Amino acid sequence: MYSASKSIAGLVDQIALRSPSHLALTSPFQKHKFTYKELSEKTHALAGWLSLYGFEKRDLLVSDLPNTSENLMVQLACNRLGVCYATAKDLESMSKFAKVKGSIAADSTGFLAETNLSLPCLSAEFLEDLIHKGGLDDFFEEVADDSEISDVHAYYNSTSPFTNEQALQLGEDAAFKLAVHEGDVVCVSVTLCHGA
Repeated sequence: MYSASKSIAGLVDQIALRSPSHLALTSPFQKHKFTYKELSEKTHALAGWLSLYGFEKRDLLVSDLPNTSENLMVQLACNRLGVCYATAKDLESMSKFAKVKGSIAADSTGFLAETNLSLPCLSAEFLEDLIHKGGLDDFFEEVADDSEISDVHAYYNSTSPFTNEQALQLGEDAAFKLAVHEGDVVCVSVTLCHGA
């Protein structure tokens, strides 16, 4: 089903081409909704912004963001650039990664806000404004060939990588077992990667 895509972001783009107006992401508590076309466009623009901010292929971005729409969008934007996304809940778990380039902190009092990295820490509030208040209008990162994307998608509270291949396979398995298709709406109370 997903064999034409080698990345999660590439799959979003494929569906956006076939079904641009289908609902891709909704966050009722945040009151955000995105079609596949909007999700593709926003995450391309966010990738462009992250690229200009200084993130490059094989860099590592660490985050302690909760399960919000912005969190997913950052992961897709990183995926487009080949930037690895990692979650960390404290300095000890973050110290297990050798080369962290930047971070996104859920709040200004968390441990990530105090870290001294190559790039200044971004705040969740800044990210929300950037995504939802027109801050991305002038940015776009075109990724023509997702064969260049890193195999590693993310590190979820672990130093073991979660790959694009694993994510795509888990998605395909879940779609098969639940008999869902890309036009269906599925309620997910936590990120799917928590089961990995």
